[in-house]
Amino acid sequence: MRIKNSFIVSSLIFALTCPIFAVDSRLYSDSTSLIFNDGINVFVSGKVKTPEGRGIKGARIVLKDADTNEIVRVALSSPFGYYRLDQIEAGRSYVLSVSHKSYIFAFPAQLIELNENRTGLDFLGELND
Repeated sequence: MRIKNSFIVSSLIFALTCPIFAVDSRLYSDSTSLIFNDGINVFVSGKVKTPEGRGIKGARIVLKDADTNEIVRVALSSPFGYYRLDQIEAGRSYVLSVSHKSYIFAFPAQLIELNENRTGLDFLGELND
C-alpha cells in the first residue's frame, strides 16, 4: 500500500505517539483507508459531590481498561463537580475511579461495561478530617 500524502503519514505518526488525543478514526489515501478504530466511541459523565449534593471541584477522574489496567482517559471535575470523558471505545469493560486530596470516597471505583453513552456516574465524597 502506498501513501501519497505526507499529511496522512504525519497524522499516522501523531496518532501512534499521542494516544490521549482524539484522532479521526479514518484516514484516506486514494481509495485505500487506514482504520484506527472501526468501533463506536461513547462518553461517560457524572458528578463528584458531597452527600448534600454540593459539587466537589478538582477531583481526579481516571478511566482504565479493565483487562490491561492502562489509563484510557483522565479528567478533573469542574467547579460544580461535573466531569465528562469522551472518545471511549464501546464494547469494553473499564474501571472508573475518583480521588481528591481533601475528600474520601466510600466507593472510589466502579467497574462499568460501556456499550452506549453513560450519564449519572456519580461519586459521593466526604471531607477527610
